[in-house]
Amino acid sequence: MDFLSLMIIYSICFFLSTIICLVGSKDSDIRIIRWMFIYGEKASSFLWSSLIPRFVRQWLDSVTDRLLYRRNPAFQVIYVVLWLTVFVQFSLETDWLLRKYRIASNLSTVAYAGFFGNLVLFLCCSWTNPGIITKSGYRKLIVEYDYDNQMFKKDSRCKSCEVLKPARSKHCAICDHCVHRFDHHCTWINNCVGARNVRHFLLFLLSITLQCALVAALSTMAMWKLADVTGLLDAQYLDANQVKRPVTIFIIVQHLFMQRPFIIFITASLWLLVILTGAFTSYHIFLACTNQTTNERYKLAEMKKENRKLNMKLGKKDDKLKTREIVRFYNAGLWRNLKEVFLVR
Repeated sequence: MDFLSLMIIYSICFFLSTIICLVGSKDSDIRIIRWMFIYGEKASSFLWSSLIPRFVRQWLDSVTDRLLYRRNPAFQVIYVVLWLTVFVQFSLETDWLLRKYRIASNLSTVAYAGFFGNLVLFLCCSWTNPGIITKSGYRKLIVEYDYDNQMFKKDSRCKSCEVLKPARSKHCAICDHCVHRFDHHCTWINNCVGARNVRHFLLFLLSITLQCALVAALSTMAMWKLADVTGLLDAQYLDANQVKRPVTIFIIVQHLFMQRPFIIFITASLWLLVILTGAFTSYHIFLACTNQTTNERYKLAEMKKENRKLNMKLGKKDDKLKTREIVRFYNAGLWRNLKEVFLVR
């Protein structure tokens, strides 16, 4: 099996595992995914404890704790390196081919603008105050949202910050401060996503998805034109019976990979990222349109889980948690929801 086949198999496995991680959980209603998570976790835990030496496990746990559960610029550096890699590849290979064969020269200029626009939005997400709640400013934030008395209860006080928590706020254990309209902590930007930078974060996600799609499309066009010019599209090969057959797409990609492996690998990775970041972006667009946050969705899931446990303990089956009213509590309509996200608060 050649390297290209291994890369394709790896990409498929990575894609499927990522989709399972995105749509499934231990509490998932999809029984197959739920089963995979429950027994997969047990199997991985057993293998982890039995095959990996203790000192290696302790070292890996320490590294994981520093990378994911403490503020550090590691993932910011990784993102910048990836950005530079794609930018250099596009500049040296894709753009050169596009100009040589006079293909979509205007879109090439748009791609360069997109690179720098994406970097600016990344810096905005990283450096903008997400809405940190201070002892001197929490009183102004308390009146911005009403308490629904389900997810957010009145007179709730943060034990760490020692302030009354405004509705829709949460204390971030990684940043060690409360954030107004808290969504989640993003390790890629080394910052929380909250009321003050959620618009930057949403635009950042949109720019990633569109930029990946544009560069991947331009790279695909350049490679297809190269295959056409070199006569690869009209080539034939002899099968096992010595019969001439036209080359397939797989053979074309394999041949191009042998000639220009870097651009083919980057293009395949970008198409995969379009799917993954597109799904993540669509989810956050849904949250913006319905005036919800990731934290609130998580709280609601926990409430439903506790409600199911209580019903099982009491022997009830029909007494379900009424989530519709909770979800709609902060929903002010599509236009007002988007206005709340994108306009300066």
